[in-house]
Amino acid sequence: MNDLFTKSEISLILFIFVGLAGGFAAGNLDRQGSSLFPEEVAHEVPSCGIQAEPSVASTIAPGVVRPSAPVDINRAAKAELESLDGIGPTLADRIIEDRAQNGRYKCPEDLLRVKGIGPAKLEKFKKRIIIKQ
Repeated sequence: MNDLFTKSEISLILFIFVGLAGGFAAGNLDRQGSSLFPEEVAHEVPSCGIQAEPSVASTIAPGVVRPSAPVDINRAAKAELESLDGIGPTLADRIIEDRAQNGRYKCPEDLLRVKGIGPAKLEKFKKRIIIKQ
């Protein structure tokens, strides 16, 4: 089975992880208990006329990405960008490089300036993109 850990050790690790994740989530509920991570709620993007739906943060903890969570393309790390349909390590690096060279994205269509992202690819993940001011 697993030569690295015993069953007891695996159970303990899972117990600690689940306990920490549960405590972290519970500690971040707003006063009404209606959403997690209220400070990460998306805002309207006036320059593009798009209003993102309020949502929870895209990461649970550093390096752990929820695959269906919205991604702020102006703040996203490589792992978050890779969670978008059609974006692999190479395109994630290109997005980060483009963002560093040309500044913040004002609307999702600004991603079209990244080599390898065309209109069809953008449509695959456009609904998961948010842009915070």
